[in-house]
Amino acid sequence: MNVLIYGGTRFIGKKVVDNLLAAGHQVTLISRREASPHLRLKSIKAEREDSYKLLRDRHFDCILDFIAYDVNAVETAVSLMPTTPYILISTAWIDARKSGARRFLSFEDNYVTQKIEAEAFLENIRRHGGKATICRLPITLGADDHSERFKFYTSRLLGNKGVILPGGGKRKTRIAFRDDVAKALSALVVHNDPCKEMIYDVLPDAEISLVEYVKLIAKGLGIDAHLVNLEPKLIEEHFSEYLDMEPLWREVQYSTLYPNLFERMRIPVTGYRDWILFLCKLPEMTNQSGKNAFLQPGVLLREKEFLKCR
Repeated sequence: MNVLIYGGTRFIGKKVVDNLLAAGHQVTLISRREASPHLRLKSIKAEREDSYKLLRDRHFDCILDFIAYDVNAVETAVSLMPTTPYILISTAWIDARKSGARRFLSFEDNYVTQKIEAEAFLENIRRHGGKATICRLPITLGADDHSERFKFYTSRLLGNKGVILPGGGKRKTRIAFRDDVAKALSALVVHNDPCKEMIYDVLPDAEISLVEYVKLIAKGLGIDAHLVNLEPKLIEEHFSEYLDMEPLWREVQYSTLYPNLFERMRIPVTGYRDWILFLCKLPEMTNQSGKNAFLQPGVLLREKEFLKCR
């Protein structure tokens, strides 16, 4: 197959590209970042808006879009190749937003709003016979994660020997493993009917609580962790920025409302214990430096002082 991917130079997208190339497929990549050279990979380093003129008169068997953050990007990509199956990477946060179950920060709310608009456009495309499908992903963790969400916890466990758990970290949610998601998406792209369903949920079958998750990380690091259970209202009063930085405490239970991509593509889901312990062994996860604000030494020091009082 000949596949066009918007994005694809990091995290899930990069793993999908690796999977497709290993399986013998041709891949064209649109990204602002350089891609590792490969005989069957054509990498176009460009802004998304500048790439469209370079793609005219090209034919692809499928389009996988990781970087469409608004309806205009989706509309332009689809109109450029209206007969090509198009797959949009979207978010499980949409259901939590509609139900009001999750607290959203302003930038998260804007992200979800634009994904909702993009999904509505694709629903209209399907009503008129177009080939489009949506994959709603939960928070996904794994190697090469630029969000550094996993490192939020390893850095605190290694540096402070402790982690604050808002509300005791009892709420359960579903977190996906990057390699599983990449396998499922790779299988969908090369499927004989990738757009059979309007929407796929991409949810592991099991849930995990924040406290269970942190304890597994502590076990993987060999640390006897000091876990501090505090109510969000108390944290907000004394250390409000923590609630904005903590990656998982606002997550909620996600139900499979649509066909589950893991099941449809027959991809076995890696258990939480296995992939968490695997990530704990990666040097990138135990290196205590990072680009995100929540990994800066000053932030960790303030938390350490806060933990001493608890």
